[in-house]
Amino acid sequence: MGLKKRNLFILILIISLHIKCGDQSPVKQENGENTLYELLSSTTTGVKFRNDVDDLGDINPYNFIYVYNGGGVATGDINNDGLPDIFLTGNQVKSVLYLNLSAFKFKDITAAAGIDDGKGWTTGVCMVDINGDGFLDIYICKSGPEKTENRSNLLFINNGDLTFSEEGKAYNLGDAGSSTHANFFDFDNDGDLDVYILNHPEDFSKTSDIRFQMSADADSASSDKLMENVGSKFIDVTQSLGLDYTNSYGLSVCVSDVNNDGWLDIYVANDFFRPDYYYINQNGERFVEGNTTHFNKNALYSMGSDFSDVNNDGAMDLFVADMDPEGHFRRKNNDIILTMDFYKEQENIIQFKQFSRNMLQIQNPDGTFSELGEFAGVARTDWSWSSLFFDGDNDGWKDLLVTNGTKKDLHDIDYMNLKFGNSDLYKVKFRHDAQDLIENMPSIKMMNYAFKNKGGAQFDQVMEAWGLDQMINSQGAAYADLNNDGFLDLILNNADTVAFIYKNKGAEQPEPGNYLKIKLWGEQRNSSGLGSKIHLYAGGKYQMQELSNARGFQSSSEPLVHFGVGNADIIDSVRIEWLGGKHEVLYEVSTNQLLDVYQKSAILLTHPDQNKIETRTYFRKRQFPTNELFIHKESDFYDFKRDKLIPHQLSKEGPKIAVSDVNGDGRDDFLVGGAAGQSCRLYTQNKAGRFDLSKDQSFEEHEMYEDMGILFFDANGDGKPDLYITSGSNEFEANSPLLQDRLYMNTGNGKFIFQEDLLPKMITSSSVVIAADFDGDKDLDLFVGGRLIPGEYPRPPRSYLLRNDEGKYTDVTHELAPELEKIGMVTDALWTDIDGDEKVDLVIVGEWLPICIFKNSNGKFVNITEDAGLAGSNGWWYSIKQGDFDNDGDMDFIVGNFGLNSILKCSAEEPVSIYAADFDDNGSLDPIMFHYLMGKEATFVGRDLFCKQMPKYFNRFNTYRSFAESGINEIFTDKQLSSAMKLSAQIFASCYVENLGKGRFKITPLLIEAQTAPIYGITVLDFNKDDRLDVFLCGNSYSNFYEEGNLDAFRGLLLKGNGNGGFTPLLYDKSGISINKDAKSVVQISSASSHALNLLVGSNNDSLLIYELNEQ
Repeated sequence: MGLKKRNLFILILIISLHIKCGDQSPVKQENGENTLYELLSSTTTGVKFRNDVDDLGDINPYNFIYVYNGGGVATGDINNDGLPDIFLTGNQVKSVLYLNLSAFKFKDITAAAGIDDGKGWTTGVCMVDINGDGFLDIYICKSGPEKTENRSNLLFINNGDLTFSEEGKAYNLGDAGSSTHANFFDFDNDGDLDVYILNHPEDFSKTSDIRFQMSADADSASSDKLMENVGSKFIDVTQSLGLDYTNSYGLSVCVSDVNNDGWLDIYVANDFFRPDYYYINQNGERFVEGNTTHFNKNALYSMGSDFSDVNNDGAMDLFVADMDPEGHFRRKNNDIILTMDFYKEQENIIQFKQFSRNMLQIQNPDGTFSELGEFAGVARTDWSWSSLFFDGDNDGWKDLLVTNGTKKDLHDIDYMNLKFGNSDLYKVKFRHDAQDLIENMPSIKMMNYAFKNKGGAQFDQVMEAWGLDQMINSQGAAYADLNNDGFLDLILNNADTVAFIYKNKGAEQPEPGNYLKIKLWGEQRNSSGLGSKIHLYAGGKYQMQELSNARGFQSSSEPLVHFGVGNADIIDSVRIEWLGGKHEVLYEVSTNQLLDVYQKSAILLTHPDQNKIETRTYFRKRQFPTNELFIHKESDFYDFKRDKLIPHQLSKEGPKIAVSDVNGDGRDDFLVGGAAGQSCRLYTQNKAGRFDLSKDQSFEEHEMYEDMGILFFDANGDGKPDLYITSGSNEFEANSPLLQDRLYMNTGNGKFIFQEDLLPKMITSSSVVIAADFDGDKDLDLFVGGRLIPGEYPRPPRSYLLRNDEGKYTDVTHELAPELEKIGMVTDALWTDIDGDEKVDLVIVGEWLPICIFKNSNGKFVNITEDAGLAGSNGWWYSIKQGDFDNDGDMDFIVGNFGLNSILKCSAEEPVSIYAADFDDNGSLDPIMFHYLMGKEATFVGRDLFCKQMPKYFNRFNTYRSFAESGINEIFTDKQLSSAMKLSAQIFASCYVENLGKGRFKITPLLIEAQTAPIYGITVLDFNKDDRLDVFLCGNSYSNFYEEGNLDAFRGLLLKGNGNGGFTPLLYDKSGISINKDAKSVVQISSASSHALNLLVGSNNDSLLIYELNEQ
């Protein structure tokens, strides 16, 4: 659609992104039997607060998008009696302070305490000791389409006697902008608490305007502010510290010393099209924006956020909530998926990628983050608000709560189209009755999401098991140990329903997990020790937590540190790092207690990170030793413009690299393939170990070809390495002469000449070529794997067995292995002897293929895949290498697959499938992919894209609901399905394939560290010279389907072999290798100067990288 029309449609979607779901049935109160949590009734607790919102009056979704954002929760001990109290904010109703009377009994003391949040729309809340007197104060944020005087934030100073005095203006914290929340922290390490206030523009009419949000034209009133505490008041230091005033709609702000340098950094989660902010603290003197250098992507509609060490590795990780539904029906009926043109525009204007789903950002040892939400199982929780890490079952791992839901489902596209079509929604209020529109919006309630940490970066849903499965719309959330039993209880602020108090019954379990609670007593005016890091060591296990103020969405949890420690009775040590450099270690600490720790007893050290002994890594990154560095440059061909329904681009799979001594001087040289429009490059190594670009002109005449498979081999038996390059890509026509493979003969001294007459006609987009003497006549024959037929995905192309007939090659595929001719979409292959009969057998992998074994039997090749135990191993395999990894004398395999960090999940029971046929009878192939979501088979794409491919189906599915409700048998007839080509994948994990002997194999997924992206490059080596084979892997895919985004979480992985088929993962801190690129190949090359092993890595549309093995 046109840009203006598309923007109007997006505008409608934007408003819908904040107006969702709400069934009017009463909330079911569970008795909590056999669940971890019990929902207590308001009669029991005395907490009867309801955040009722009247959306039919002067404030409605048409003049205030955030009308359904809900209220916040703060927990903390306001009177220092050892019991955490509760504060709940109301948007239009009065906010309430509840005093904890013990035993889950609470008393409303709001009026008696002198708290009145006045007129206006109340949003977030923090409990924090602002003045350092040892009593928690309360800071309340205001927003809404109100008069300025009704939007002033409020600061209630605790008088120490259960009364409060409002002093917002006195402290200069009565910000009158539209504030969602605030976060208090000490950014300059001067001992008092500063604050970041999260504001947004009043004008919501430009939320669909990317250019507006990216512009620098913003005023201080509508922008976020960083306020420094200068003793008696706060002053605005936003711009003086390098933070700009911006047109952003922030929904949460969290703070952490992310890079472990002793200074607190800031992360701001922004709604709409403005990317999130990651402000890196520069010693308290200024901040540097580091989002694009540390993250590869953000959530698009970022909501609540939280920092935590999810995998107990000592580094802070980050979760940011968004609003993508988990199930098929809501995904298709609430189609917020944006168009291809939108993503291209986003990339051009913002130059950064955002996607509408939850983001779990796991910190890598090099300080960058890998987004693993899909891999972790937490990517989709529907209309999400708060995200809160906590250890719910005291097992020592941080679990995750995500609140969910909103009152009205304006995101229902059928409703939007029925009511508005493509009109400007901001003019609707002048043409329609808003009350009628709102009352007729679809409504539904949803349960919140609870995830149990499985012991790292993967989670299981436990809503039902934990008793958190009520159908409700919740926004703000906080935790606290309300009854001091050592287990964290939960407090939720709900829309139009009484707030929830969930009692944690972990202490009543037969074997309750042990715990340690720590209360920090800080010096100066940071009395709670906010910003401190606590390291705990117990039973050989390590945990780290950091105490922070604001968490999740519009909320703050009690300022205590809570560790679950499982069955540990004694904690070996607890190390406290106070903000500012003081340090204390406690030994042999008993569990199941509240431990008071005082900053005054700690000693001042330089920051511990500065005293760490740097360990020597196995590899080091080198500056590439050449004066003419090759940079792979792709053409601007975009596969999805022609092939709308393919799952990924197929034109961007290079470069490949091959190594050989091409000039006979005893030194390794290499050739790297070029993209279409770019010739390959040959580099010869000189005595100094530097690489000189060959001046050979023979390759330049083929620069329009796309180089794929590259092989140096002796084609004519003269002892010199000749060169075979396969021609591939998806950007040419299926019969293009640019798909013909090429053979170059080495004439001596590294000079090559193209020999056109030595190969048969092979107009095939191919991927790989490998050489072996398969007919036993002492020369090298070839296998060439066909990758694809351009424009006809997933139809199998031709593959070839080429026999060497005295230097000329003959296609003998039909004669020797007719099944190989169209075996499938081949990506890689190798020759090996699988059974020790001294005959080379052929192993092939590919997209939609199993790991295929063709046994050399009397000169012919027989497919024994099923007999080898590899039937059902169909995947999207991209690479394979061999080695005897278990030292039993035969060849095993490492095979790179698509990976597990995608919405596409598959198994034998729930495969990913594709049906391909000319379903609309227009002469072109229509590839329709299906996958399972929540146990139901669903189309991969939504109605719009499906029908754009086959327009005749627009009439068939004239509503989004009709498409969402249709399974494969409702979409296609039995006749259509029976005549269609069907392919399926049952495994996406990269694997170790063990040779069991006698032609049998066993598949075992590699370690989870190897599953976060597609694996394209594999090399087998013994880097530590222990006679046990190791493996290095590289990968990622920047060509994935645009709605899902790049698969870019992988940084390369060194696997240390144990000689028995097992491996230990070595990440950057040990390997020295971090590749944040679209890596497609890796080869080993020896340095002529140092004689050290080097790894040479080729990345798509990028420069080469080289890593050298350090002397150990």
